[in-house]
Amino acid sequence: MAQPAVRYRVWVGGLPPDIQKEDLYEKFSKYGAITDIVLRTSERDTYAFVTYPERTEAEEAIARMDRSCAWGAPVKVNISKDFAPTGPRRKTAEGKP
Repeated sequence: MAQPAVRYRVWVGGLPPDIQKEDLYEKFSKYGAITDIVLRTSERDTYAFVTYPERTEAEEAIARMDRSCAWGAPVKVNISKDFAPTGPRRKTAEGKP
């Protein structure tokens, strides 16, 4: 069975509520090839997950965009908790990380 490709997902928080995926693509594609963008809104925050195929691209995006005022107020950018900096967590037979 082939191993799934490792991907590096970056969490972006503190986004304005009216942001669009295209806005995120415009800013984050400067740091590498984006394979996916997921935009979410909760009662407290608008946030996104931006996925890169390469670790160096994700790290560059984090270094350049964290605490930047790209949309007026500082945004928070970090590696997504579901993916460690070394790649996705391996799940056990019970489906637990």
